Parts: sequence; C-alpha cells; structure tokens
Amino acid sequence: MEYLRGRTNRATYWLSLGLLVAILGLLYATVGTPPQLNEAVLILLAIPRLHDIGRTGWIAVGVFAIDIALVLALGFSIRDEALRLEAYGVLNLAIMALLIWLGAIRGDPTANYFGAPPAPGIAFRRR
Repeated sequence: MEYLRGRTNRATYWLSLGLLVAILGLLYATVGTPPQLNEAVLILLAIPRLHDIGRTGWIAVGVFAIDIALVLALGFSIRDEALRLEAYGVLNLAIMALLIWLGAIRGDPTANYFGAPPAPGIAFRRR
C-alpha cells in the first residue's frame, strides 16, 4: 500500500496505462470479455498521479463512484439497448478524457503534502 502514498510521474503513468490497455486487449482477443478489474486498476494508477499534482486520491474513488451510479441509472432508466450503449460510450469517453488529462498535466515541481517529486524517467520503485 506504500505505492498509494507516493507520487508517480507522467512517464511511469503512461507506461502503466499502456501496459493495462495491452493486457486488456489481449484478454479481449483471447477470452472475449476481459474481467471487470480494469476500473480498480485505473484507480490504483490514478491515485499516485493525483498525488503528483497535489490532489487527493479520493478524487479517483469519487469519479469511480459516480461512474457506477451513472451506469446503474442508465441501465435502469433507458430501455432501448442501442441508446443505452451510446450513453455508456459517452461515459467511457469522459473517463478516457480524464485519464488523458491526468497524464498530460505536469506534476508539482517541488515537494507537496504527498512527498518529494518523483525521479525523472520510468520508475516503479519509490526512493
């Protein structure tokens, strides 16, 4: 759990996100439907990245809770399956936009509440 207390730079975030997408693509190609652990893994990637920009990781948990609430609301309120799938697609695009924004924004150049700035380059270990 020490990983969730530190900060992650953009390079490590993008590599981790790329590996997740590759693994999910491989699972989709072989199994058909990947397990629904992808959102939990996205939260684990987003928390240290949010720390790097000086924000709390609870934001990622809040976005996940809103995502689940919207999926349930759309599932129960929209009877037309095609329309419901379009609404899910818009929701997925919004999550992707947030993930891209999170990887594009610069981290705090100095120490913040969550620790010292991460070393440049790709690093999965904390110093």
